[in-house]
Amino acid sequence: DALLALRDGGARVRELASRVASAAAATRAKAFAKNVSDWKTAKETSVLATLVAEMRRFPVSDVTDATLRDANALESLESEISAAGRAAATLKALVCANAHNRDTARALGATAPLVAMVASVASSPFFVSEKGDPRVYEKALSALHEARVIVAIDAAGALRNLAYANPANRAAAIAAGAAEALEAASRACGASLASAAPDGPRRRLAFVSASALANLKT
Repeated sequence: DALLALRDGGARVRELASRVASAAAATRAKAFAKNVSDWKTAKETSVLATLVAEMRRFPVSDVTDATLRDANALESLESEISAAGRAAATLKALVCANAHNRDTARALGATAPLVAMVASVASSPFFVSEKGDPRVYEKALSALHEARVIVAIDAAGALRNLAYANPANRAAAIAAGAAEALEAASRACGASLASAAPDGPRRRLAFVSASALANLKT
């Protein structure tokens, strides 16, 4: 009897755990749907303007020996790159499936900084060595380059979403050099794709650049 009671008790616990897990999953699904819906609603101009202003802070100047020697300066540079990337990622989500946000982003000048982020992959590392040795601080330069690749993924995605079903945005992106930047980024990544991880940043950038180019040419 004791064993039967334990068995029945265990079955009831498992059933309760299953119901709790199902309820939690349903709650998460509702929250996700609400969040997705909120992302796709029209936003105030000030919201998009803040994102564009942050993207414009993306560093495009050369990296010098002095910067690489200074840990604080290097950390500040990496922080600026990451902050601009987060703004691009947010803009990418907000202009997806919302024509108002796409038009507003273009009017605020979002295209140029996004193109700059993508273009930085092919031209980075931006390095001017006072000693004439491009191998100096290779580890730091590599880390900065990887950060730029990550940012370029979201920037290319934002350009893709901006161009979707929007002739004015396509024209603005082409005029800003988006096609050339995306093609250059694809070439820069292509050389290392054979050894790249299946879901690594270079493969992701190559894929999103190709899809952005397709939208620009539609």
